[in-house]
Amino acid sequence: MGRVIIHFRGGSMTSLKCKNAKRAGEIAAKRPNTISYKFYDDNDVIPRLKKQKHIQKGLTMAEMERMIRNM
Repeated sequence: MGRVIIHFRGGSMTSLKCKNAKRAGEIAAKRPNTISYKFYDDNDVIPRLKKQKHIQKGLTMAEMERMIRNM
């Protein structure tokens, strides 16, 4: 058993379970808008995107003036 990750046109992707690399190729071939696919065995590490940190921006002078006026 393993997992196949399929990349589609438009930037979307999906992850499906499958038995072997040959079956992964068959699964990817059935989908018409497939760009690429990669098979990962159960023991392989699947690369994951790291979460982006949310950075708070400081207030601009215009926003500060608006807050003061609204008080």
